[in-house]
Amino acid sequence: GESVLHCRLPVSRDPKFYEKARKHRALPKRTKAEEVVLDEEKEQKLHKSDNFALEAVEYNPSQTLIAYTANVTGGDDEFTIVVKDIASGTLVRKLTKLAGVDNAGAEVAWVSDTVLLFTAQDERHASVKVAQLDLSAVFDQPSAAGSKLDVKKLKKDDVESPTAGISVVFTETQPGFEVGSLMRTAD
Repeated sequence: GESVLHCRLPVSRDPKFYEKARKHRALPKRTKAEEVVLDEEKEQKLHKSDNFALEAVEYNPSQTLIAYTANVTGGDDEFTIVVKDIASGTLVRKLTKLAGVDNAGAEVAWVSDTVLLFTAQDERHASVKVAQLDLSAVFDQPSAAGSKLDVKKLKKDDVESPTAGISVVFTETQPGFEVGSLMRTAD
């Protein structure tokens, strides 16, 4: 089958570039500046899954990391959260079963370059918690505001840790209610 690619282009200062795109209702043929940031077929192979279904994709504010959620088991609402370094393709975090927050949910949203919020599900697969993943906890470097994480300093043992850098920030306590969508708003 065909592979679905998630790509990005730098902003073009040439107004004719966008005129051509509108006229042809598509971007011009692949340019050297185009960057593939996520290849669903490769990710499916990474997870060794025949049932890979991408749910959500989000870039961190500096666009150096990408987080996505995917159902890799084919089961009802069973998600894995993956964070990758875009430049190198390095796997930074992979979360499925989480200590203290049950199962990973389908929603993700970046708070900052190093902090990701995600929904977590209970045993009924209801999204009843919002958890925070602080990526600075899995790197051997100090976390300073505005500093970028260096994938060369990644603590390999913590990539699939169910606890490193994770804390619950909200729990829905009203029966019958769930956490809806997560999104970053303008500062």
